Amino acid sequence: MSDTSIIRPSPTAGAPASAPLATAVTITDYVLIRMIGGGAFGEVWLAQSRATGRYRAVKIVYKERVPTAHSYETEFAGLKRFEEISRESLGFVDILHISRHDEAGYFYYVMELADDLENGPRIHPETYTCKSLAALLKAQGPLSVSECGRILAVVAEAVADLHRHNLVHRDIKPGNIVFVRGSPKLADIGLVSEASDAAAFTSIIGTPGYLDEASHGKPGGDIYALGKILYVMATGHNACDWPDWARTAGASMKSSELAELSRITSRACHPDRARRYTSADQLLADARELIACPSQRFYHPWRRFARLISRHG
Repeated sequence: MSDTSIIRPSPTAGAPASAPLATAVTITDYVLIRMIGGGAFGEVWLAQSRATGRYRAVKIVYKERVPTAHSYETEFAGLKRFEEISRESLGFVDILHISRHDEAGYFYYVMELADDLENGPRIHPETYTCKSLAALLKAQGPLSVSECGRILAVVAEAVADLHRHNLVHRDIKPGNIVFVRGSPKLADIGLVSEASDAAAFTSIIGTPGYLDEASHGKPGGDIYALGKILYVMATGHNACDWPDWARTAGASMKSSELAELSRITSRACHPDRARRYTSADQLLADARELIACPSQRFYHPWRRFARLISRHG
């Protein structure tokens, strides 16, 4: 399954432990253990807190690697806006700390670390591999319809929250959905931007198969990507294969389940954009219908209560 970004590829799990930093950086209160991902703009490192011993992920973005000063500022501005809301939704990766070093030419942020693909929340630094949706599909193949519904519902709710804050993600794909303590979360927020910031969308930045150029940089672009993710989760096919369901029809999936999956993906990705979902909340409602036996495995009531309190004061 191909998942290659046009401009900035997502972090690649299992990068060599000896991979050097691009330049000398100072990460206060953390020990950098090894690089676990990299892209055009920076690096992602497995790190350990000096004070608590907890493992975190640290992303370093280098100004010299970003095409323009405006792009560098746009990425940092998106990060700041996302940090404000990162703990409002169960479906967001929590941003724990941001630090900017203009003279040295970089900024970095600390975030919660995704589970290990094999060991879940038990982290062994030497063998750690990020449990992303892309890694899970590669290891296990297509997911059950109810599991597709659970994952899509959590991520769609996060996207709906993002849109309510007038923000868009712009690069939603399986590699940017990770699992933290078993719960799916939307990660790699470097491309999060103001939906109204037209200047930020003058160039197309995203991933083939999950990108609709006409709606890119708008809420509809994120919804389109979610539709493709549902297709990939249910079939194991490449996103560019949609709407080919033929190889799935003969599997264990019921015809009624296949029809519902096809309906949802078609409404998210229909060639006639007037027939698509108009909001992530609409997609969220349909995602919940895919869960045969409603489960709260990914929904923790105390966090949802805390969100309501924070919103309504």
